[in-house]
Amino acid sequence: GKSTLILMGFRRARQDGNIPVWIDLQPFRGADAARDLVPVFSAIFDHATSSGGEYSSSIDISLLTEAASIVRDALETEKEIRAKIPVLNGIINRLTDSCKADLYVFLDDVHLLRPDLQALLLDLLHGMLKGARGWLKVAGVKNFLHPYDAARNIGLQLAHDVQAIDLDLTLVNPAQARAHLV
Repeated sequence: GKSTLILMGFRRARQDGNIPVWIDLQPFRGADAARDLVPVFSAIFDHATSSGGEYSSSIDISLLTEAASIVRDALETEKEIRAKIPVLNGIINRLTDSCKADLYVFLDDVHLLRPDLQALLLDLLHGMLKGARGWLKVAGVKNFLHPYDAARNIGLQLAHDVQAIDLDLTLVNPAQARAHLV
């Protein structure tokens, strides 16, 4: 279901000449603070180089080096991470402009993170990608997804910031689901 859809989206983004990045959040299941999410940002820049397809040779390595050094900068608190988001957004903007391609970040198994960290991660990534030809694709189990934290007013709101795609179709009508996915 969801992972298949991500794989198809990943392949389609690459076919269309874009830069797809797939991040599996299973390894971050035990995350209990904002600092535990910093490797997700590192992975985005690491994977952008290897999955840039035809753009791998034209990706400005200095941009990725700059991004990696920012992310490695002992970011410990949410405040420190937030302070770097505009800089990372600028780097992504320069990266996508130089490649003349969009960056697609596919997150798998977001529901495995703690609810407060789900909203925080999505909020930070949205800020990093928005306006920089960056797109965020999120997959998780609907009943365990918490993309928005109303108490803190962070994250992504359904119908405002994101569009939900119901994958229950795969259980109800597998033939129709297959036709939709392929």
